Amino acid sequence: MLRRLPVLVLIFGLMTTSLIAQNGTLIGLVGHQLVRVNTETAALTPWVSINAVAGSEELRNLIYVPADTCFYTIADFRNEPKLARISLRGELSYVGALNVPGQSVYFCEALTRDPATGKVYAAASLDGSISTDRMSEALLEVDLRTANCSVVASLYGRRPGNDIDEMAIFNGQVHIFDCDPGYKTSFFFPFELEGLEGEVRAGSMQNLPYLTMDDVVVISNRIYFPHAFDRFFYYYDLRTRRLNTVGRLDYSAFSGDVKLTGLAVVPFPQA
Repeated sequence: MLRRLPVLVLIFGLMTTSLIAQNGTLIGLVGHQLVRVNTETAALTPWVSINAVAGSEELRNLIYVPADTCFYTIADFRNEPKLARISLRGELSYVGALNVPGQSVYFCEALTRDPATGKVYAAASLDGSISTDRMSEALLEVDLRTANCSVVASLYGRRPGNDIDEMAIFNGQVHIFDCDPGYKTSFFFPFELEGLEGEVRAGSMQNLPYLTMDDVVVISNRIYFPHAFDRFFYYYDLRTRRLNTVGRLDYSAFSGDVKLTGLAVVPFPQA
């Protein structure tokens, strides 16, 4: 019984923190820490320190899997990216390097989970190296037990709409952001997941201001994300198709040059 006490304390802390009402608690990654994120004020509160991280390795993207009662993230996303698991206590373990049979995963920019099916997807580059190709054109389905991946589809083209910088799944659609510094614009476009395969082209795209996103998360009809340059917290409303500002992210509780690199919702019943 004593061994379970720390987890119960963490669970109680989550359940008594009313950040996003019935949807759960929004948890983020700041350095090697899990933090609470207030979706109304953009305040960040330290929650749990992550241990067993290799050196200064950056963790990027965060998903929560209710069946496993833990988080998953991408470690070292720029060079042979690895899938890692984080428990509610903050214990990190490595599942393995992302692997596509017969191909090389050069880097990985996005990780998301379909709440309807439980399937997990990553966006990665399979056709170049970080020095020559900075576009994640491939949508992969990820096996959380082995880190083995299968290719679902690939974006095709030379213009914006050919790169998955971030993505989130909502109502059977994968919503993709392609943030292009050359155009100084972020392009937003969806695909229907059912039947998605082969080489695909983006259809109609909505232009947004140029925003750098290290992760996005869906809460109700909103896609929330941080912007590294101005350190503000935003959401894109899928109903009104408008970008909204929550506020400036509060990093006062953290030391050093930190940023918010992952977001995941922990539902109360599973926390």
